[in-house]
Amino acid sequence: MKANENKKVQETTKTIIPRSGKCSWGKCIFCGYGKEEYPVNVQALKVWLDRQLLDFHGDTLKIYCSGSFLDDEQFPREFREYVVKKCKDKGIKHLQIESRPEFVTDEKLEEFDELDLIIGIGLEVADDQALKLIAKGFTVKDYLKAVEKIHKHGFKVKAYVLVNLPVPNWEKLFHKTMELARKTADRIVVMNLLPHGKAPILEMWARGEWKPLSRKDFEKVVAPYMNDPKVEVEFETFRFIPNIPNEKKVFIEGVGKDYIEHPWYNIWQDWFSRIYEPPAGKDIALFVPCSYTKPYSRSKTHRLIDKAVKLSEKAKRIHRIVISSPGVIPFEFNNYYPFNAYEWDERLETPEVKEEYVRINKERIKKYLKAHGRHYKHFIAYFRLESESLEALKQACDELGIKLVLGYNPETYMRLVNEGEKRPLFREELLHELKSKLEAIK
Repeated sequence: MKANENKKVQETTKTIIPRSGKCSWGKCIFCGYGKEEYPVNVQALKVWLDRQLLDFHGDTLKIYCSGSFLDDEQFPREFREYVVKKCKDKGIKHLQIESRPEFVTDEKLEEFDELDLIIGIGLEVADDQALKLIAKGFTVKDYLKAVEKIHKHGFKVKAYVLVNLPVPNWEKLFHKTMELARKTADRIVVMNLLPHGKAPILEMWARGEWKPLSRKDFEKVVAPYMNDPKVEVEFETFRFIPNIPNEKKVFIEGVGKDYIEHPWYNIWQDWFSRIYEPPAGKDIALFVPCSYTKPYSRSKTHRLIDKAVKLSEKAKRIHRIVISSPGVIPFEFNNYYPFNAYEWDERLETPEVKEEYVRINKERIKKYLKAHGRHYKHFIAYFRLESESLEALKQACDELGIKLVLGYNPETYMRLVNEGEKRPLFREELLHELKSKLEAIK
C-alpha cells in the first residue's frame, strides 16, 4: 500500500530548484545556499521552466530557491507571472514556494489568485534574541505579520523549524517554537541542523563550540511531535557529509599533535562516530594503513590489498577502513578532502609524537567501534607489526573486548623483515595469508 502511495506522489508532484540571483539576506549562520549567486535572466528562466514541466502532468509544483521567490531582485515579477500562467495552462492547482517575511505583501500575493498556494517561511526559532544570534535578520513579529497576510488571502503557511541551534537553552526554545508554529502554521517541517559547506556554523563545529545531533538524539527531541498530522520530521534534508568549502581547504603537511587534531580531521571523526552509517551487508571490518600516494586507492599498497580482497569469496562483505593521522577513514571516503590532501612524514616522528598518535587514535577508534561495532562480525588488521596504527587499534579493541585478528602470521612477517624486506606488506606471502585469513571467516 505504501509503495503505491509513494508512486502516486511522484507522479502528481514536481519539485524544481531554479537558480537565479541570490538570497537578499544571505547571513544566516547555518545556511550556505544563501551565499550562492546566479545570473538573473527571465527568458532563460522561462525556457528552463518549460523544460522542467514538459512531461509533467500532475497537480502539485514545489519551488525551492535558497532565498525568496517573492523577491523581485531574485525572481522578477515577470517570471512569477509566467509560473502562475504555466500552472494554470497545465492544470497545476497546488503551488509551494519559499520566501522571507519582508517580501510577503498583499500586491505579490494577489499574483497567485486561483491557485492553492503554500508559502514556506524559515521561522527556525520563535525567540528574537535567538534569531539575532543565528543572524536570521527578522523578528517573530515579522513572521506573524507575514502569516496574517498569507492567511488573509486564503493561502497556507509552511513553517520551517530547526533543532539544535547554537543558542542558549535551544531545546526549551525548540518546544516554545513548536507551540507557536502549531498555532500559526498550516504545516510544519522540523529539521535537524546540518551545516551546508559554506555555512559559518561549520567553523563553530571545528572549534568544538557546537556539533550536529545524531539520529538517535534528534529523534528523542522531536518524539512529542511525530504523530502530529501537520508536522513533517526530517533528520536529513540533503545527503550530509562534512563538506569543507574550497576556500577553506589547505594541504595539511606536518607531524605532531596539532596535525593529528587538525579541526577538519576532528569534524570528520565526530561525523564518522555519530552520524555516518557503514555500508549495508559489509560485516567484515578490514583495517589497513594509509599510503604516501593520495588518494589511497591509487597507491601500490592499496592496489595490492584490493587485489587480495577481490580474490576472496568474502569480497562483498569486506569494509576497508584506513587508520592514519586524520583518524579512522572508511575507504569509500579516501578521495574526499582532507584525506586526499595531507602528508605525515614518519621519519620526523619522535617517541613523544608516537605516544600521542597512539593515544589520540585509540580514542577515535573506540568511538567508531562503540558506534558501529555491532555492524561488523569480524575485525581484521593488516599493518606492519611495529605500526603505531596497529598499536592504537589493538588497545582500542582490547578495551572494548573486541577480538582483533592479524591478517597474516607474525612469524612470516618477521622472517621477511630478517631477510631485509623493507615493505613486507607488499610481499605475496603476506598478501596470500591475508586472503587465507579472509577465506577462513565463516
